[in-house]
Amino acid sequence: MLSSLSSSRIRAVVSLAGVALCLVGFFLPMFAESNPGVPGSAHPVYEWQVVMRLASSSVLAGSFAAPSLLGVLIVLATSVAAFFTVLGPRLALLKDLAAKWGLAIQLSFDFTALQILSIASARIDIAWGFVVLLIGFIVIFVSEVRLQTTFTPLTCVLLAIGSIILGLEWVFFDFFVGMVVIDLYTWLPLIVLLGVVALLMTKQWATTALTIPLVIVSLYGLYYLLLVIGSIASIPASIIVPTVIVFLILLNGSVFWLTRRLLKAGKRKKENVHLKRRSFLKLLTRTTFSLAIGGLFIKAYILLILMVNSS
Repeated sequence: MLSSLSSSRIRAVVSLAGVALCLVGFFLPMFAESNPGVPGSAHPVYEWQVVMRLASSSVLAGSFAAPSLLGVLIVLATSVAAFFTVLGPRLALLKDLAAKWGLAIQLSFDFTALQILSIASARIDIAWGFVVLLIGFIVIFVSEVRLQTTFTPLTCVLLAIGSIILGLEWVFFDFFVGMVVIDLYTWLPLIVLLGVVALLMTKQWATTALTIPLVIVSLYGLYYLLLVIGSIASIPASIIVPTVIVFLILLNGSVFWLTRRLLKAGKRKKENVHLKRRSFLKLLTRTTFSLAIGGLFIKAYILLILMVNSS
């Protein structure tokens, strides 16, 4: 009891540090806007002003800020409660959801803001509020990461499907040249696919809701890693493409290996072998069906890309 309470307090301290950074970042300028033709026209743009601009052009984009702020408040309340007692299962689940979805939503909000604001004629530069706020969400996210809930069979399947689609997109779209900012609208079909596959595999909303933001954040990081690799002009395409393929195989293989090790370490023997075989067959059937849907989606995605490129 004491060890679990001390562990929850350590996580609470780290979470509160992330919350403090987020609250400071909310009140700092998010961008610096200026007119290149007018000297001295630079002025700060705060997050609430960005939200108002996004809401005028897209209701979906403008609604991103509210869930991220709500997530920070939930983490703040649950972290304070964790100082005095061990959180119950429901509160712990609520805190995990707020921490993981907070970073995923904030990243999506940042990408959308950069994409929409860059269309205007004014020059947009990233300010301290953008950086501090993002670091705060990362700290909160890291404080709630646990190996047993991170490396799961569901994470392996979703990461494999997402990395394959992202790798194909990287090849067909010329190594993401000039695509520094992620276009969130093109990611919506992939996010929907991952959610459907997760529900088919587990039939549990809680497991799906905890895994999806983790995979989304990982794919965001993989996107920029592929962007950096593709921007190396000194490496020819005949070398860089096989290198990325080998890298993706090693990445998914290492995740699968670590997941297998953790499952073996925490494995508990069941008394009824027939029930164990039935559960294994059910999981195998769901996984196969989910992978089949993912394969069909990948084929349809390739055909769509080919049609767009040919036109």
